[in-house]
Amino acid sequence: MISTNEELFIQLFFPFIQLESLDLSKTNIATLPKKTFTSNPNLKLLNLSGNNIVHVSLDLNDLNNLEILDLNSNSLLDLDPNFLSQFASITLNASIKFVDSQIIQCSTCEHHGTVKWIVGHRDKVIGYNNITCISMNTKAVAITESVEQNLFEICNKHIYVRNTIIVSILTTFCGVCIGLCLIVGFIRRRRTGLNRRKKQLLIDRIANNELHYAAFILFSSQDDEFVRSCVYAKFEEYMHHEIDCNRE
Repeated sequence: MISTNEELFIQLFFPFIQLESLDLSKTNIATLPKKTFTSNPNLKLLNLSGNNIVHVSLDLNDLNNLEILDLNSNSLLDLDPNFLSQFASITLNASIKFVDSQIIQCSTCEHHGTVKWIVGHRDKVIGYNNITCISMNTKAVAITESVEQNLFEICNKHIYVRNTIIVSILTTFCGVCIGLCLIVGFIRRRRTGLNRRKKQLLIDRIANNELHYAAFILFSSQDDEFVRSCVYAKFEEYMHHEIDCNRE
């Protein structure tokens, strides 16, 4: 068993700059430090099959000569997004092998990232046409775009439900607001109409001499000039009727 102490693991391969092929299969490796192979730029074949690796987050930026990465027969749950991005951008046509006896579930979210990457990079996956995953009815099915889409929907079902609830709440809220606005507008228009009718009724009664006085204004002699020049004028303009300006 190879030690998985991060510092020791990195130092173990540091001197072998010209290393081109490395077989670490069946060595009971469970984890790999991110910087494990950064000092081995000439590495072409890296065999990590038959171990207990669950997650892979290797730094592949310096492995421009890598041709085959064998992760077959591990316990992979998913691959780190950064690792996948680096692997897909390696200058040479690198290939990956990790599914001959791999149990991939295509009915749970744990393996969605791996399934999605396999479908999107089938040209880099060795034996892509033979890759299968375990469906909800425990049958082995080929990993295809439709399988990935179904898995995506399973993983995002709660998001869909949440968004549906939010949309329903917002729709109801908007409906209530619109209803309140219509009611308020109706009440305002009704009040305005009533005030206009009252005003017109008063004007008509004054015009027909049904009311001798429409209003009484009490003011002191000190305000006489202001009342006669301003207040009376406004009343006449508003009431459309002459005002008796005599003050007793």
